[in-house]
Amino acid sequence: MLRYLSSSLDLVHDPYPIGPLSFNMPFKKMVTVCDLAHVIFPKSSTIKLKLSNRLFLSKTLNKADRIIAISESTCNDLRYYLNIPKKKTRVIYLGVDERFKQLSDQEIDDVKIKKTINHTFI
Repeated sequence: MLRYLSSSLDLVHDPYPIGPLSFNMPFKKMVTVCDLAHVIFPKSSTIKLKLSNRLFLSKTLNKADRIIAISESTCNDLRYYLNIPKKKTRVIYLGVDERFKQLSDQEIDDVKIKKTINHTFI
């Protein structure tokens, strides 16, 4: 099924950098790396994570056409710990929609009235 589908795909983005099913597929591959804590601090990783990293992480990252790092620190870690070339990475910070903002005291009071909340809440 994946081989059939892969012929019509231009790009596949995997938000988790362990994607063995796409190693030899003809489409472009992009992965997102949030951090490399499991690589930097292997004693804090589970056996399952250590095994999957050993089997797939480097191969997946090397096969990827582009790697998104969520911070400059992660981008630097990719180069330092896994020898990933900088030209293959791009930092794209995580974002938040502007509707997620701190409410004013008046807006909080309005919500409390509308929802009939008479106590402190988070």
